[in-house]
Amino acid sequence: MMRIISIIQYVSFLALLSGNLLFGITVEFEDQESTGNENEDGLVTVVFLGGNATGYFTYEIKTSQSTATPYGESYADFNQTGESIWVSSATSYVIDLNLINDNRYEDDETIVIEIEGVSDGNFSLGDEADLTHEFTIDSEDALPSVAFRASSSSEEEGEYINIYVDINADGSSPGETGTVDWTITNVSTSSNDHNVSTSGELTFTQGSSARYISYRAYDDVLDEESETFTITLSNVDNLALGGGTHTHTITDDDDPPDVQFS
Repeated sequence: MMRIISIIQYVSFLALLSGNLLFGITVEFEDQESTGNENEDGLVTVVFLGGNATGYFTYEIKTSQSTATPYGESYADFNQTGESIWVSSATSYVIDLNLINDNRYEDDETIVIEIEGVSDGNFSLGDEADLTHEFTIDSEDALPSVAFRASSSSEEEGEYINIYVDINADGSSPGETGTVDWTITNVSTSSNDHNVSTSGELTFTQGSSARYISYRAYDDVLDEESETFTITLSNVDNLALGGGTHTHTITDDDDPPDVQFS
């Protein structure tokens, strides 16, 4: 009788160490793909098939296969590295990827997770194809909006002025490089009044909030009325256009010429 009990205990011990020997319990992801946005929890479910699982399983984030940026690097998208998890009589476990709501416009990005191993338990790894999960972060942020900081400005001829174009502080920030063209249109000025290029492109890189157009009018010796021109923004890429027009006035600094009899 004691011998029979010992055999039963031994078989039970083997079953605890390897669920496949008796129960056939395996661990795998419930799905191989899922999608969520930054405003939601990035939850991924691991399931134990064949019974209640007790023991450790280890998962890892495959950063080299992911396009999302992990915590600890600039402009991180999630705060999760992987760990070893103990479960007791479990049929499932939920991994939280701790998504970061960064308010940046960017492409959809992926996080690849892999179940690496099991130990001290009554379950084993499932099929290899079911041990990897790809989570896609759906970019729900709107395009960043660009606009002139002010609608008008003025400066004396010969003086430099920086005319700023800003990202709207109430909207999203650039998560990808964006560009916008600018062009000077003469109103009462002419090409002879400008001491700089009359067109160009502004580039907003990830995290940037402002760029400027540096302008300087020729310092001539003509006594004349104040003159104006308009700068117009156009042709945005990865940006949205807000206030796209700015009027600049060149104020004259020359005295009237002396008139005298010869």
